[in-house]
Amino acid sequence: TGLGTPQIDYSIVHQKKTKLVSALRGNVQQLIKGTGIELITGEGRFVAPTEVEVGGNRLSARAVIVATGSTWRTLPNLQMDGTTIISSSRAA
Repeated sequence: TGLGTPQIDYSIVHQKKTKLVSALRGNVQQLIKGTGIELITGEGRFVAPTEVEVGGNRLSARAVIVATGSTWRTLPNLQMDGTTIISSSRAA
């Protein structure tokens, strides 16, 4: 009664998402650093069972962890319209 139609401020949603992702990324990086694991970022490919090439550098390791990141997906019959349904990239 008297509250009106709820509105979403996507700039605030984006700010909160960015802050949360940054905090989580920082926490994961600290955990990795504490274990002695070397973190190497970049586009890479396996060239042998225990070798990876990243940015032109060939690296060898007993174990390799591949973190590919993430991307958004659409659901059937729910296409992003940029207004009601948006991606995390669009929430700026």
